[in-house]
Amino acid sequence: MPRRMIKEEILPFTTIQKLVDYDVWVTERSVCLLPEEAQGFVVILDLTGWSIVNATSTGMWYCKALADVGAPHYPERLSQMLIIGAPWIFTATFNVIYSWLDERTQDKIKLLGPESQYRPVLEKIMDITMLPKIAGGLAELSGPEGFEAQHRRDAPVHHSRN
Repeated sequence: MPRRMIKEEILPFTTIQKLVDYDVWVTERSVCLLPEEAQGFVVILDLTGWSIVNATSTGMWYCKALADVGAPHYPERLSQMLIIGAPWIFTATFNVIYSWLDERTQDKIKLLGPESQYRPVLEKIMDITMLPKIAGGLAELSGPEGFEAQHRRDAPVHHSRN
């Protein structure tokens, strides 16, 4: 069974806006963890297993919401976005999403296919031990366990750059 970008079954428990808020939270945490000399970050989006069933209106709305939030708030933070494991059928959906982005952002996005195509690109820009196992690397993923506790309204916000 193919993985879905946004499972319709999750929507009774959350909203697209909360999912976008989670993405913003992850991005903000990433920015706080950047060393002072860092100019930006690289986003790697793994589409292994993506199929036409993922091209739902909900999934597209989510992508549009991410584009709307990301472009004005992080225009210079995104150094590059690598979309890996992208099957050929994704191209049509990608062209729609791509059209929502400004030209500067479009220039930062690379659409890559299977591991044989994306692995050499990743090896040039990162320590491959940081790449998650599911994408052919060595790193274990820990998941979003800390999000709920740190995303509460009463949780303290820390903006240190340690």
